[in-house]
Amino acid sequence: MIFGAIDIGTNSCRLMIAEIEEAGLRVLTQDLVTTRMGEGLYVGGKLRSAAMERTLDCLSKYKRVMNQYGVEFYRVVATSAIREAENGKDFIKLLGESLELKADIIDGHEEAELSYLGVKKGLYAEGRITVIDLGGGSTEFIWEGEKGELFLHSIPLGAVRVYESGAGRPEMLKALEPLRMFEKEIKENPWVLVGGTITTLAAMSLKLAKYDTTLIHGYDITIREVGYLYELLSRLSEEERKTLPGLPAERADIIPSGSGIVHMLMGVFDKDTVTVSESGILEGMIWKMAQNGLGNRLKIK
Repeated sequence: MIFGAIDIGTNSCRLMIAEIEEAGLRVLTQDLVTTRMGEGLYVGGKLRSAAMERTLDCLSKYKRVMNQYGVEFYRVVATSAIREAENGKDFIKLLGESLELKADIIDGHEEAELSYLGVKKGLYAEGRITVIDLGGGSTEFIWEGEKGELFLHSIPLGAVRVYESGAGRPEMLKALEPLRMFEKEIKENPWVLVGGTITTLAAMSLKLAKYDTTLIHGYDITIREVGYLYELLSRLSEEERKTLPGLPAERADIIPSGSGIVHMLMGVFDKDTVTVSESGILEGMIWKMAQNGLGNRLKIK
């Protein structure tokens, strides 16, 4: 059975088409388009028409790709930007009417749960870990308790949000305050980070001229490396950043904000090294569809 998963994020839309085999999840194709759905959201409170049009164009393409690959069941989820926007539900309605794609606006807890499942399956991680999913509009923390129970917490801290709002360290530290009561539990497990910011930092640390998932997935990056990159990115202009190996041009504006968040988190929670995961919410969505029979049947058109 072939599954399709789409994540409408604050910064980008991502597609994964895969099937489950005895050896695990086999990815047939995947794609990412920077649509910047959250553009202007943290100033005006609404999704902009241009951002919605870019995203609809991307999703129209993704629907065609799913049909080409014979996807039987799919799920589309919308995260931070759409769930916070005043007109977020209007966009979901428009998506259903124009493309006949059903999308779910998921809360931070479900987003965290799906990301955690994707990381655990993708890294074959054993033992207790803390997964941190740093996105464009929010960051999800997921950690295991002593009895294997999951604790989930979402905070309004993301690369696009910080970039557009101009938030500094005091504002970012304030966003972390709800996590203070869980500080011991969060920091005692090994950390795994997921999301475009951390994979970009790994690619930059490796000085990759061409992105290579096999080198990124499972890469351990130190706070020293992150600090060096944060300082470098902060002093360069956006155009200068675009010349750096491993940095996609479309992420050049927000990467200083994202790297600043990673550096701050590692410092506050006293983490010298974190592991980078390429697996996350998309893989989690597919595993959950396969295990629980959830998903929408794709209409051929």
